[in-house]
Amino acid sequence: MIDRYPDMMIDSCASGGGRNDIETLRRSVPLHFSDFWDGNPGGFDEKQAAMISLPQWIPYFKLGMDISMIPNIPEVKAMNAESELSYDRKMYYIRSAYAPWFNIDVGEAINSEQNDTDNSRYDEIWALAVKASEEWHKLAPYFYAEHYPLTPCDKHPDAWRGWQFHEKLNESGFVQLFRGTKSDEATRSFRLHGLRKECLYVLTDLDGRPEQIISGATLMEDGITVTLPEPGTSLILLIHGQ
Repeated sequence: MIDRYPDMMIDSCASGGGRNDIETLRRSVPLHFSDFWDGNPGGFDEKQAAMISLPQWIPYFKLGMDISMIPNIPEVKAMNAESELSYDRKMYYIRSAYAPWFNIDVGEAINSEQNDTDNSRYDEIWALAVKASEEWHKLAPYFYAEHYPLTPCDKHPDAWRGWQFHEKLNESGFVQLFRGTKSDEATRSFRLHGLRKECLYVLTDLDGRPEQIISGATLMEDGITVTLPEPGTSLILLIHGQ
């Protein structure tokens, strides 16, 4: 089949992703590596845990986010206050799906001009989708780089979760960190990996916090200290060596 249709993509999704052996992965990619999210609007702890563990074994897979479905996330429905969700909390859910293949769905907003006289909700959905696309494209060059878990693979909502991708050829990459929705810890420190001790690195926060310039030795030995004041928020740092 590949010989006849060389541009065809085969999705290895049999058994809910349970058949991703070496021979299968040589011929296909596991876009649907699990059926856990079929009809499940939640599962964000699990998406983050997948990004801690799966890149160590499989370099290319898919996660997705239907931004229009944020009100249907179980914990959001329990709050019954979607309008009170902060922008950072919404980005926490969206950033949980930043994988090598990132699928954005805007749901009913695709037809918003025809369906609604008040487009404010749809405007927000589109703005979040644009923000997510811009962020993901900054991360995309590094998904084949070295992957380093920064936390244990813990799916509990009270845990922090994070990982690092680093490209040795140009000494650049990124760090992604999440404070769980029920975490009591506002501040954590994380030691980075794979850097050059003598190199200075510029750390750029995608949420606009001030840039930092820190040596590789300090980042690997002392680490970075991160404060996320609210549970259910996240951080992305771009790292570029000077």
